[in-house]
Amino acid sequence: MRRPVVTLGLWASGRCANGHVLPYILAQIVGAVGATGIARVRGPEAGRARRGPPEGGIKPRTGRIFSVS
Repeated sequence: MRRPVVTLGLWASGRCANGHVLPYILAQIVGAVGATGIARVRGPEAGRARRGPPEGGIKPRTGRIFSVS
């Protein structure tokens, strides 16, 4: 369960037990606050993708992703 609103929706539809709703929502909030804290400590540039193509250019893919038999 990723978001408190999803948890509430599952609870409202009877797919989540009453005793699980509050712990799930609290865990989701604690996780979000913790992730935000880690992101702030790492700084604004952490995790951002490089701009531009990789060194050596972009190489075409070779091979097949799937085959039909």
